[in-house]
Amino acid sequence: YAWDHRAQYLDEVKAAVPHALTMLGEPAFPEHLTALVPSSREEVEMLSGDGSSGWADPLGRNFAIVARAECVAVFKHETMHVVSLLLWGNPMSKSATFSVEMQPDTFMQTGWLREGIASAAENHWGNYSHRGLAAQWQAEGGLLPLDSLVNAYYRMDDLTAVVQSGTLVYYLIETYGPAKFHSVWRHGIAEVDSAYGKTARQIEADWQAWLRKTPKSERPKSIAIAIEENRCPRRRPR
Repeated sequence: YAWDHRAQYLDEVKAAVPHALTMLGEPAFPEHLTALVPSSREEVEMLSGDGSSGWADPLGRNFAIVARAECVAVFKHETMHVVSLLLWGNPMSKSATFSVEMQPDTFMQTGWLREGIASAAENHWGNYSHRGLAAQWQAEGGLLPLDSLVNAYYRMDDLTAVVQSGTLVYYLIETYGPAKFHSVWRHGIAEVDSAYGKTARQIEADWQAWLRKTPKSERPKSIAIAIEENRCPRRRPR
């Protein structure tokens, strides 16, 4: 399937890099990337040990994306992982050089940043934008509070956390630009007050107000229906 669509996918990967640079406010990415396009999560697991639909290896300058008729290949998501980590380094790190070595606590506290920027770059799941999905979660009382996204990201449902953190990061970059978000990337949630001139609670309220303005045409009728419509298998429980 991927081979039959190779011309389309090559164009999508080529477009994903400048898209990532625009979001990050960076002028160039002086690297060559290799995109691996397997047909199943099992094949991704053979490559990475993780049975997800995508996998990024910044040090190896490569990433893998599952491509099947029922699964939209998220090239922007995985490209952003590689580009953001190589250009900005690990979140909450004093160095702008990416490293696989991170303190466990720091890794846990920065999932919303790493996954949020990648999710914001892709900005769709199934038939809906991430904003549309998050707005529907909000309407159903399932919107995660900022504290949970920041401090308990990896204890949340995978789809819920990645989509909702993505809308938050997308909102911050679209509203305030990439430079201020870069400051939060470097220093964590404690930098919000300095970067935005607002408390984290105020930013959370503004983000939620933005979600409430999402047109109904962008939202699924329900989160349950959106999940049922998407035939691409979700991440297997670890």
